[in-house]
Amino acid sequence: MSPIHVFAKWTIIPGHLENVLMMLKELQAKTREEMGNLFFDIHQDNADPHTLVLFEGYKDASAQALHINSAHYISVVVEKIRPLLLERAVILTTPIEV
Repeated sequence: MSPIHVFAKWTIIPGHLENVLMMLKELQAKTREEMGNLFFDIHQDNADPHTLVLFEGYKDASAQALHINSAHYISVVVEKIRPLLLERAVILTTPIEV
């Protein structure tokens, strides 16, 4: 089984950044407790503070699927954060050796 790394780029509606960051703090803590989570890091664009990049790692595709179906993901991301986003892009990757 290969690890799955997720790059999620979010552009937040102006005026909602602090609220989203507070919710992400909760999500980050709960996600890091998941059995299959390797890491969950939040980055902010230097040129546009309303753009965040989430860099997440899971031990395999099943662990990543469990994450996006978890109660905390659905209640925080799907129900509360997504309505506050102008744009959202998610890329699932597998690390490779070159």
